[in-house]
Amino acid sequence: MWRILIVCVVVYLAITLLTFLMQRKLLYLPDRSSLSEEQASVQGLRHWPSQQQFRGFVPLHPGAEPIATVVVFHGNAGAAHHRRYYLDALAPLGFRVVLAAYPGYGGRAGSPSETVLV
Repeated sequence: MWRILIVCVVVYLAITLLTFLMQRKLLYLPDRSSLSEEQASVQGLRHWPSQQQFRGFVPLHPGAEPIATVVVFHGNAGAAHHRRYYLDALAPLGFRVVLAAYPGYGGRAGSPSETVLV
């Protein structure tokens, strides 16, 4: 009886330790696909602030003076360019939309973590 209990505790501790050590891989599911300048322009986007200092996307052809700026974070899965529909919905209402990319996602350099957002 004690042997079974000890084995169960050891297995539980091993699984807990493994989960702790791999938590970053379990939490962050980055889509590392990126868009070239040409691919972005086909979608009506441009790299912001530039392709070399990439932090996200803005419209290729912004409209009139915006009434406000909306920053859209894409969430834990996917990439900023997958959230193009926010731009389609908000830009006609007069908003400037920034599709922000987390580090390690969608071609942005770095790795995802709690401490690094923009």
